[in-house]
Amino acid sequence: MPSTATPLALLLVLGLGCPPPDEDDSGVDSPPGDSDTGPGDHTGHTGHTGHTGHTGHTGHTGGETGVHTGDTGIVDPTDYWATFEWTGLSDLDVIMDMDLAPADDPHWEVRMCESPEGWGIGCEDYTTLAHSFSSLDGVLTEDGFILTGMPDGPSLFDAGLHPDFTQAYFLSTPDMQNWGSHMEPLDGLKDGWAIDTAMVLQDDGQPNFVYYQMPGDCSEEPQNCPGDHDIVQAPWDGEAFVVQEQPIYSDLALVDPTVVPFDGDYHMFSTCGGDICHATSPDGADFVYDGDFLWGGAQVPHANSYDGQLMVVGQGGGGWPPPRYTVMNADGSFPASDQQLWTDHENLSFFGGSCTSPVLVYFEATYYTICTVLANAW
Repeated sequence: MPSTATPLALLLVLGLGCPPPDEDDSGVDSPPGDSDTGPGDHTGHTGHTGHTGHTGHTGHTGGETGVHTGDTGIVDPTDYWATFEWTGLSDLDVIMDMDLAPADDPHWEVRMCESPEGWGIGCEDYTTLAHSFSSLDGVLTEDGFILTGMPDGPSLFDAGLHPDFTQAYFLSTPDMQNWGSHMEPLDGLKDGWAIDTAMVLQDDGQPNFVYYQMPGDCSEEPQNCPGDHDIVQAPWDGEAFVVQEQPIYSDLALVDPTVVPFDGDYHMFSTCGGDICHATSPDGADFVYDGDFLWGGAQVPHANSYDGQLMVVGQGGGGWPPPRYTVMNADGSFPASDQQLWTDHENLSFFGGSCTSPVLVYFEATYYTICTVLANAW
């Protein structure tokens, strides 16, 4: 999350706390931040802690409208995916240049391991996808995978990228090997910032961004902004991602929304203090709180539909324990207890000892585990 504080100082004070035994230049008009780490104290629904950003300019996603040759015929320019360039680059591509990552200073790194055996199991190595990018979420489409997140770190400012958090930032890949970067303006976002932006596919397959709209007059950390926190959507309308004035959900101290359609309903999971909360909607536009679900001690959720089941994964407290997951029962309820994604801490070693904002992808018979890691922290 963006912050007016120096990101790593903020993280060490509010987020990661102490390392495991034995073993985030602030910009003008940037909002205060929250982080992917640490459970935090809360009363009822209170929030979590975060990251840093700077004001700046918009980028581009690339792609051209027009006529495709061959059997595709004329492309409908209102179809977002018809002209989408999966490996196209934008100004955000600086996060994929690891030469721009701080050599010795703590910073976020996005690391991915792949395995045919299971998520985080049997991984022998990892791929570093990006630096200075956090608060991850992801969605599979018919043609590839989208990894959303938030640019975070002074190295980006030094490289000339000044995130203003009035747009959505994401990486894309058609094959989990080759990646592109994208910055999409959110049309109509006037007062405030788009925090923890995630993508969800609409019924017609077109993308929709959901996020916590942090008020522009709030000088507190996001979780401490007074009143209800509005989760807002900005669906693709054929020409742009247009912010809808009516929130799809509001409650105290909500951050990190992730939304997935499953079995005729939309399910939203979000961090609410040191816990994860759940809300449902028949149309994705009006969510109702699920009072029977409160996932204690897990934060920064990612939800997906895997093997005909609704699966939710969240980081363990502070990101040091392995990620935790739960799977919805056939009757729509959730088990009374969750499970660790893996139990052998050796499987976590290539993540630098921590795994925050975990995202799970099953693509072409391979399991991909993606985590944000605070590199050079200890």
